[in-house]
Amino acid sequence: MNAYRSLFQLYRAFRHVRLLSTAAGQIIPQTPPQQQPPPTSLTSSFAMANGANLHYYRSGKGKRALLFLHGGVGAGLLHFESQLQSPALQEKFDMIAVDLRGFGKSRPPERKPSANFYHQDADDVASLMDSLKINRYSVAGWCLGGSVALILAAMRAQCVEKLMVWGALPYVDQAFIDKTAAIEHVSTWKPATLRRLAKFYPIEVSQHLWSTWIRGARVILRERKGDICVNDLPEIKCPTFVLHGSDDTLIPGHNAEFIRRNICSPVRYAEFRGPHNFHFTSSDRFNATIAEFMH
Repeated sequence: MNAYRSLFQLYRAFRHVRLLSTAAGQIIPQTPPQQQPPPTSLTSSFAMANGANLHYYRSGKGKRALLFLHGGVGAGLLHFESQLQSPALQEKFDMIAVDLRGFGKSRPPERKPSANFYHQDADDVASLMDSLKINRYSVAGWCLGGSVALILAAMRAQCVEKLMVWGALPYVDQAFIDKTAAIEHVSTWKPATLRRLAKFYPIEVSQHLWSTWIRGARVILRERKGDICVNDLPEIKCPTFVLHGSDDTLIPGHNAEFIRRNICSPVRYAEFRGPHNFHFTSSDRFNATIAEFMH
């Protein structure tokens, strides 16, 4: 009787092991493994460019280089994470998102108000792409980065293949400076915006960056009669896509119209349903738009 009982227990043990085994003979864990983050090709690096140690993110395995330029109070990953982490865009492009001088991990140096800070940013980015030995690339720029992208496309017409800008300013006037000064205190901004910024900057740094931009805009108005990139627009030679958010309450739509009218190369214009940061709020739709235009 004891022999039968021993055989039965041995059979049950053998059957239990088989149920926990794969066809290859590997034991299946009895508890599910911890969920791992999705694989990504995102890398973080530094390069000397125009005398500054610029930080940049790189993502994707495509053959075509695509440069992203962030907005004010921003950084490459802060403003373009949804693009850098998009599997569809990673498949098509070699994406670079720079932290402009004084932003993100490209601090120090700190941002300083000047009449030519947009052009300095464009010089920096051109030097960065030279250091990376990327001679041909397309550019996508938002807000401050949109204006920098326009200048870059004009100064490096031989390098920039295609250009997409949204929320960009070609000039500033007193009315716009007064409008931004009314929201100068970042503590009054929307909670969702502050939470996003807090991942990258202490609030005092966000305040410094925003106040510095406003002071710089005043200098541009005084010393350049408000011209950010007006004189650069006719020098742009590449196909360009100008977008404007239908619900953008910060940048008036006439700025996008001005850009469209003053670029001599073929220009495509569209109103994108959404706010100033529609590439956040409708990232899938935006990513499809950028993939279609930049292909």
